[in-house]
Amino acid sequence: MAEKYSVYAEKVKVPLYHMFFDVYVGYDMDDIKQHAEDVFPGLQLTEFNASTTQGFTYLLKHYELGNHLSVLFSLNGLDFEDAPSLDCTIVHEAVHLSWYILESVGIKVTADNHEAQAYLIEFLVKKIKEIIKKANFNLNENNLDKL
Repeated sequence: MAEKYSVYAEKVKVPLYHMFFDVYVGYDMDDIKQHAEDVFPGLQLTEFNASTTQGFTYLLKHYELGNHLSVLFSLNGLDFEDAPSLDCTIVHEAVHLSWYILESVGIKVTADNHEAQAYLIEFLVKKIKEIIKKANFNLNENNLDKL
């Protein structure tokens, strides 16, 4: 019997800024958090409560591994009455990603130049939605080997 995958991960290239970020998706934020920590030994994501968090973005700055930007999404609990929708969570995390990306390339977002952030958020939301759709299918069907 095939192993059941609990986390789907994909690396995304942001072509205009020559950057990458990782997206981790699953149904249990504790599993997602553990997977992210396993990928980067020594990383401890203690800044959030995994049982109540649908999304989390972080920038890992490591003297040997370099900088790694990642975003985590839990598909569990999004239908609770007071929980944000998946779309709201994606947009929320895309804003965080956009700040990290623009800051890393030296672009300071102001009232006079926020168009760069607006276009970047559009790109990020579209890519993340595509990944979450693939993740949902693959986590449910265990088809990761078919990608």
